[in-house]
Amino acid sequence: MKRKLIIGWIVALLFGLPLRAAAETSPPRIIVSEVNWAGSATSNADEWLELTNLEEEAIDLSGWSIEGAATSNTALTLPSGAIIQPQATYLISNYAEDQSTLARTPDFVTTAVALSNSGLRLVLRNNTSAEVDTVGDGSLPPAGNSLAIGNTSVASMIRSGDEWVSATTSVNFDDGVTQLGTPGIVDVMVPEPAVEIVEPIVEPVVEDEPVIAPEVVEPEAIEPETIVDEQVIEPDEEQNAVAPPTYSLGELILNEIVSDPNEGNEWVEIYNPFDNVIPLEGWSIREAGGSSVSLGGLLGEQQYGSVEFSNRLNNDGDTILLLDPSGNVVDQVTLPKIGKGNSLARDVEDLFVITIIPTRDEENLIVEPVVEVKKAEKNIEEKKGREVCAAADLRLIKLFPDPTDDEDNESVTIENAGDTIACLDNWIVRDASKSYKLSGTLGAHLRLELPRTVTKIALNNTSAETVELVDPNGEVVDQTSYDQAIEGAIYAKTDAGWAWPELPAPLEQTDVQCPEFENGSSTNTETTGASATSVANTTSKKKINTKSQQSIEGVVIATPGTFGEQIMYIDGLQLYQYSGDFPVLEVGDVVKASGVPSKSHGESRLKLASADTVVIIGSAVVEAATITIDAAGDYVGHLVQTRGIVSRRNGDRLTIEAEGASLTVIAKSGTDLSFTAIPIGATLSVVGVISLYDQSVRLLPRGETDIEVVEAAVNGAITSSMIDEPRGLDGRTVGLGLAGATTTAVGARAWWWRRKKKKSS
Repeated sequence: MKRKLIIGWIVALLFGLPLRAAAETSPPRIIVSEVNWAGSATSNADEWLELTNLEEEAIDLSGWSIEGAATSNTALTLPSGAIIQPQATYLISNYAEDQSTLARTPDFVTTAVALSNSGLRLVLRNNTSAEVDTVGDGSLPPAGNSLAIGNTSVASMIRSGDEWVSATTSVNFDDGVTQLGTPGIVDVMVPEPAVEIVEPIVEPVVEDEPVIAPEVVEPEAIEPETIVDEQVIEPDEEQNAVAPPTYSLGELILNEIVSDPNEGNEWVEIYNPFDNVIPLEGWSIREAGGSSVSLGGLLGEQQYGSVEFSNRLNNDGDTILLLDPSGNVVDQVTLPKIGKGNSLARDVEDLFVITIIPTRDEENLIVEPVVEVKKAEKNIEEKKGREVCAAADLRLIKLFPDPTDDEDNESVTIENAGDTIACLDNWIVRDASKSYKLSGTLGAHLRLELPRTVTKIALNNTSAETVELVDPNGEVVDQTSYDQAIEGAIYAKTDAGWAWPELPAPLEQTDVQCPEFENGSSTNTETTGASATSVANTTSKKKINTKSQQSIEGVVIATPGTFGEQIMYIDGLQLYQYSGDFPVLEVGDVVKASGVPSKSHGESRLKLASADTVVIIGSAVVEAATITIDAAGDYVGHLVQTRGIVSRRNGDRLTIEAEGASLTVIAKSGTDLSFTAIPIGATLSVVGVISLYDQSVRLLPRGETDIEVVEAAVNGAITSSMIDEPRGLDGRTVGLGLAGATTTAVGARAWWWRRKKKKSS
């Protein structure tokens, strides 16, 4: 009986301890209580979700996350200071109250909210990454309605016990909104968690037997080596600790560094390129010498943040590491000698360059420094020639094979990666069909852009291409290849290798420009090089002379994007904006534009600083001037209509002739035109803008309706259909295109246009 009593007490202790331990370690009961995945009648993106606190005390939600609730099915992290009161809700919305149908102020507004309509699965995790609640199984939402499936009103889904139901009431929405849901209302029905209590097994005490207290028996001493089947394991606190979160490369990036400021401390700037909020607790920035600065707070979507170092960054070069809470390197930058007051900043191609204008906690402004060569150095250079510059540390850095505006803007760019001036004499850049010999010098850490107009190297667009950089000894020191060019994109060298960035390629580079020869000044580009010495002494950032600003008024005849993202036409003049920053315009708008007059390959243009330099002041009827082909050169920049017989066709270009004169017609990529179905011998009526390129006059139609086949060759014969139809407001013929060809005499053939497929498809 004594043995049974002792066993009963032991069982009671064994069953009691785990129950108390479970109660102490279980996470607070916070649940996802309502999900509005369908948006609203105002916007499909008007999405929100709600958490409910079932506890009797307030809970700090800082650093909690909801997997599957953010863009691209990623996790949404709650901000620092997020508190949910007891028996209350916490509302998370994609839109603020004044932009949403909500009539209740959300507790957290972030544009990262993105709830799937077809594969919903949400996982609520606390700040130790422990799973607290789940919603959905990755398939269709279990409840709720959207207008897209024919319902008269949008309905959220609400938790009811272990199930989800569609909302049937409407609370906390704007007046007049028929949406169903209860944002901000505690209306969930969640059963209390069942706890199974195991009663200890105790033998009953027989009354007629005396109750004897248990005899305390001292355990016999057992030598450790005799314990074979049992092993005592002490609790390992490290095993129970929650690992800090780990981030991937590029989730946060180093964006700008100042190592030698004019005043104040050195600083390093980071940037969050994504539409999420990242808690910075546990992050750090470290330099190569071991000095480290800890980060804190939150960094929201596309926001900047910076920290200061106190005389820890080396002015002559250093390495900066960005570390996540797990100690992983998320980004790393090796600094060159940046220079007093300058910064090292990312440019639009995601490459680091030196700029003379630091922009702490703001968008980077790239203005590269002027490279000066002292007079004494020039004298030494004249006397000693090659002795003044070190062996060149040159490399290929980018290719621009398929510009959107004109093929002659193709270029190859090299970089001097060394710390001293590099000799370029007898270095060669080449592809399979053409070589170009360099000469002169190139400053340390500067890039030299070599345009096609100088090198005569025509980079392939639709087939494989290889470009090589060859030293004076004939050794290939660098090369790169691609299978097919991407229109308008730069093929650039990055830390991860060569790649096509998704950013559009600017036509005016911020690198050192190779001087272009005048027409006819150099006939042997295989042996004659352009010296980089003269251009190394000038700034590579083109400056605007504000004294030459001019204003002009005109009627829009070709909108931005028609012939290139950076240009548009008013009647008589091309307007150019470097970043393509134009207002929304239509053909027929009368505008007033202010800018700096310039020329591009002989054609006059007005260079604009930004979108606000173009103002719409009215509208007008656009009419094309009817001209003969031989008069086209007198109408550069104007909208014209002319006619001619197709004498030649090659890809996106064809030639029309009339009365002994000829004119090239070009199908620009923004027009989606293709000439492949137009036969030689057909007579065309073409409306377009006259453009000039190095003394070559071209006609640029704006779309399919600018071209009409008026005489089509059929089996060697010519049949006529002279169509005179009214003009629309934009100067184009109403009902042109295929109509002219299909109304020719019996037997005439209809010429059907085929849209040019984008290379990306």
